[in-house]
Amino acid sequence: SWDYTQRALSCLYGALSHLHTFAGADAAEARHLLHKAIDLDPSSSYAHSLLALSHFHDALADWTKDPPRALSATLEAARRAVELDDDDWLSHALFGIAVLWTGRNHDRAREEVERAIALNPSAVIAYQFLGCVAVFAGRPTQAVPPLETVLHLDPQYQSGSLILADLSLARRLLGDVDGAVAAATDAVHREPENVRAHHRLVAALGHTGREAEARAALKTLLHLQPDFSEAYVRATYPFRFAEHLALFSEGLRRAGWTG
Repeated sequence: SWDYTQRALSCLYGALSHLHTFAGADAAEARHLLHKAIDLDPSSSYAHSLLALSHFHDALADWTKDPPRALSATLEAARRAVELDDDDWLSHALFGIAVLWTGRNHDRAREEVERAIALNPSAVIAYQFLGCVAVFAGRPTQAVPPLETVLHLDPQYQSGSLILADLSLARRLLGDVDGAVAAATDAVHREPENVRAHHRLVAALGHTGREAEARAALKTLLHLQPDFSEAYVRATYPFRFAEHLALFSEGLRRAGWTG
């Protein structure tokens, strides 16, 4: 079981280090190995946690055509991991992020991620999730410190592009459009095929009035994610407040996106 889990972790690391379309095959292989590990040891909280992580990124990185199903699978695996080991910090972090995406329960999500940090104060991914939860909960000021903590603790963090993308979204909600563009631009440069970074860049540029740049960024995004749709946005952008979803969507539409 441990051998399968470690092989799956290697596949996941490769997928999360390069958030391009073909990385989805690495994530799928990780899930295949994790199911084997769980068959051998159903009590492995760690294997269930990694399974949840794989499903979560499957949904967000557009490696699946059914994000809601992948997010439900994230919740199921994370819940099982917590049941198996209530002191497993990774289980709580993933359960929190799954609760956010599937149930839009921002307060419970924060509690679970804070529990993860209490269990492991150096858990970089937990700080990532804490910042992410704060952004979507409508608390962008509170989102910035944990996201910056990630980059401080691990400047070469494998999902650094996602951190910068979330910083971009936080800054846009704070009214700092130029800061949002700068962070999203850095995110795209760090990982050119991270579609989440391109979403933030297009949305931020749409609010600048720099029409040519915004449309060029949208063209790149749609090349990477041709089926980028309103349904995808609603499934994978769990804003607590309708006005924040509207602001984000407005930036995309000003860039020429039709949903």
